[in-house]
Amino acid sequence: MKTFPILESCVRRCREQHFSSPLVVSFDLVKRHEAQALANHGQSVERLAQRGGLSWLELLLVLTDKPLFGEHADRFKGKTEAEVFRVVAIMLMHEFSAAYKAG
Repeated sequence: MKTFPILESCVRRCREQHFSSPLVVSFDLVKRHEAQALANHGQSVERLAQRGGLSWLELLLVLTDKPLFGEHADRFKGKTEAEVFRVVAIMLMHEFSAAYKAG
C-alpha cells in the first residue's frame, strides 16, 4: 500500500504530548482530495508527499474539502496535535464504517 506521510514535526509534538500518532495515512485517501490539496497548498498530493507530507490539521482540511484558512481552520486554533489527530481518526472511522455498510 502506498502511503502519505505526516510531517515529522507533528508526529514529534504528538509524542511530546504523550500520544503516539501514525506516521502515515493511505495515499489513495489523500489522492481522492487532490483538488483541495492543490487549492490549499498549490501542490499535487505527490509533491506534498515528496516534501514531507502535511500536518494533522492540514490533512483534516484537505480530507474535508475545506480551505486552509477560515472558519473551519479557526476551530482548531489552540488545539494540540493529539486533539486534531483524534478528530481525523474519528472522521476516518466514520468513512470506513460507511464504506463497510455500502460494500
